Amino acid sequence: MTAVVRKIDELGRIVLPMEFRKELKVGAKCDMSMEVKDGTIILTPKECVCMECGTVIPPKTKYNLCQECVKKIKEDTSVG
Repeated sequence: MTAVVRKIDELGRIVLPMEFRKELKVGAKCDMSMEVKDGTIILTPKECVCMECGTVIPPKTKYNLCQECVKKIKEDTSVG
């Protein structure tokens, strides 16, 4: 993946590009570990929660959904 330049806002925040989030499979409620090592900031996904129900799920979970919610969604879409 290529490098991306982002500005830091007034509150010290930056936005992770969508391409990065997709590659790491992290969603809006994922915890990220941050450290500075040799002048480089390292971000590592730690803990995520299901976007549907809030259950803790492992990082890199497909669609950022727990297995139960995936099952419910599949059942709902197959009914119609």
